[in-house]
Amino acid sequence: MKQIVTAILIFVFVISLISFSFTFTQVTNEEKRLENDIQHRSSILSNSLKESVEPNFINKSDIYLQSVVERFADNKRFAGLAVVDNKGTIVAVSSSLPKEISNAQKIAADVMDGDKESGDFVDFENKKMYVFASPLHDDKSVVGSLIIVQNAGYINTRLIDIWKNNLIRLSIQIFIIVVAVLLVTRWLIFKPIRNLAESLKSTRAGSNDTNKFLANSILFQPLTKEISNIQKSLLEARIAVSEEARVSLEKLDSPWTAERLKQFTKDILKDRTIVVVSNREPYIHTKNGNKIDYYFPASGMVTAIEPVMQATGGTWIAHGSGDADRLVVDKNDTIQVPPNNPKYTLRRVWLTEEEEKGYYYGFSNEALYPLCLMAHIRPIFSQENYEQYKKVNEKFAQTILSEIKHLKKPIVFVQDFHFALLPRMIKNARPDATVGLFWHIPWVSAESFSICPQKKEILDGMLGADLIGFHTQLHCNNFTETVGRELESLIDFEQFT
Repeated sequence: MKQIVTAILIFVFVISLISFSFTFTQVTNEEKRLENDIQHRSSILSNSLKESVEPNFINKSDIYLQSVVERFADNKRFAGLAVVDNKGTIVAVSSSLPKEISNAQKIAADVMDGDKESGDFVDFENKKMYVFASPLHDDKSVVGSLIIVQNAGYINTRLIDIWKNNLIRLSIQIFIIVVAVLLVTRWLIFKPIRNLAESLKSTRAGSNDTNKFLANSILFQPLTKEISNIQKSLLEARIAVSEEARVSLEKLDSPWTAERLKQFTKDILKDRTIVVVSNREPYIHTKNGNKIDYYFPASGMVTAIEPVMQATGGTWIAHGSGDADRLVVDKNDTIQVPPNNPKYTLRRVWLTEEEEKGYYYGFSNEALYPLCLMAHIRPIFSQENYEQYKKVNEKFAQTILSEIKHLKKPIVFVQDFHFALLPRMIKNARPDATVGLFWHIPWVSAESFSICPQKKEILDGMLGADLIGFHTQLHCNNFTETVGRELESLIDFEQFT
């Protein structure tokens, strides 16, 4: 796109340069023509008037001379006439001219000295005028001068009109050319290329219906044909790999591959949609000057779950923590990820500073985390932080319920201690949903956990899940013992393994 814009700008610059050069030449020629025209008309008028002015000037008939010059007062083109003697004294002057016309008198003096008619452009009261002077003779010598003053402002007006009209025409031409180039580029280049890209993207995503994206443009026919052949080869290779992955599932010692994982999850999920919920999002978008970058966070949970989501598809719901996260999502707060090869949907939940402080930095990190890890830091159990923790769990629950509203028997996989209350909230609203919870930190002994003031609420929330996972058997044993001690429950130890 940058190259096309650059080409258009260069083209516009060249067209503008040519147009300005042409306009400058046109204005220069027009100015010369108008100046020659006004000089020619002044000369003709002067010659016609001298036949009557000269005899009356010699006879000193000032009244007649004044009547002659008054006929040209306030004329559209003529500003007026004046007659001066060889001493520079004004004998007669049109009432439309000022009494002191020093510029005109100077021109008249030069004309009388050279005994040759002449003219020049001068300013009268901030108006452009053309002053033409012609010598008056008696039988022997120059005795005076006839001065003709014409309005020359129309010359500048005409030149400005030429510039204005040519600039308007240039603007219209540039607009038409730019629109035409953009339309031609869009339909003959961009659209076919976009279709080819969509076709390749569809092929990479594993879709069999890729031909609908292939360009029909004659310009890209060779490329289209070659891409079609590549797509067929990729499809055949994908079918072969899928078959190999299916066969390898029957062999427990076969190494895990992305294709085997995809086939495995497909067989297990039976086309059911999975929704993963975590505090940490798998892709974080940040501002970098005028650009937006993204990075993959350093998180063991994200590293473990992300390949599964790429294999299964579905939706990952997480807290949007990046300073550019809001800028890249759609109206539903979702974005397709991974950015370069979308496989699933990331839906972001927005938290206020107060919510994040109480839920994450407060109850999660100051209470549950040190409690479960038996860290050498005393857990801080704040009821205010717990209320924020509960509020955020409810906010995530509402987001999840809206996401699975139209899904049949969805699978909701909750991650870690940030959402201990969430499984019960989901299960109460959607009993048909399969809810799983994986606790990514240890679970302490029942005696140690008993110091938590909200222990019953935490345990009840977790038991809303159909399946709870821990890292080790010891953690499972500790959790079972804690439930038996803190809640009125029936534990079937015969099924215990």
